[in-house]
Amino acid sequence: LLYENEVVVRVPVEPHDHPVDAVVTPAGARRFANPL
Repeated sequence: LLYENEVVVRVPVEPHDHPVDAVVTPAGARRFANPL
């Protein structure tokens, strides 16, 4: 769950991170066409 102002185009990636293909904000769900 994110707030709308926390959604950004890119974030730093660390070796332990896992890609995501969607997020949920109070405004609704967002799906990404090209997850990391």
